[in-house]
Amino acid sequence: MTKNETATTITYRATFPMPVTGWLAFFIQLNFLTVENNILEITTEANIIPETYPFKDCTLEGCYGTLV
Repeated sequence: MTKNETATTITYRATFPMPVTGWLAFFIQLNFLTVENNILEITTEANIIPETYPFKDCTLEGCYGTLV
């Protein structure tokens, strides 16, 4: 994680290496201390990289299932 600070803003950047095989799931959690001395916890949604599936897209009639 890197931090860039100016007189008016602080910017954080998190980078993750692309996995050679498989996938990587992650989320980011930030905790802030409020003026009332409470902790405000903020998280991102879960992310998965790479954004690919382990199978090809299904097309035409081969995609239909069967009911038993």
